[in-house]
Amino acid sequence: MGFKQANSDLCIYTASGELFLIAMYVYDIVLAGTSDKRMKEVKDIIAEKFTVKDLGKLHHCIKHSTAVKRIFSYLNGTINFGLLYSKDKECTRYSDANWVGDANDRKSTSGFVFKFCGAAVNWRSKKLSFVTLSTVDSECIAIASAAQ
Repeated sequence: MGFKQANSDLCIYTASGELFLIAMYVYDIVLAGTSDKRMKEVKDIIAEKFTVKDLGKLHHCIKHSTAVKRIFSYLNGTINFGLLYSKDKECTRYSDANWVGDANDRKSTSGFVFKFCGAAVNWRSKKLSFVTLSTVDSECIAIASAAQ
């Protein structure tokens, strides 16, 4: 079928060059893709080897349906993008925070980025749910968040 098991999650399979994903959990399989023809092809191949009950389109997926839609939207919009890695195998971490970044509720935003071989491989920016008392507090929270 042309799928490769993901290194990050052994229950996820992706196909190179197309937006298609197979996610497995115990006895359940979720197929996600942009081509109805490819969807039918994959279903038929699986049905040849296993007893299958097609439950139709996925409507709810334990709080992840919005996230999955965002991921596919992002992937679709960046399909021609890539990461440029350098030969230097250095892992670099950056973190930062803005103290009282929101003048209305005085909450800070903290974030981090991890770079490997010169390319960003993990990042996050998040508004804190509480008010910090100083710039040092904000920075420490950003560092702790990056360390998790």
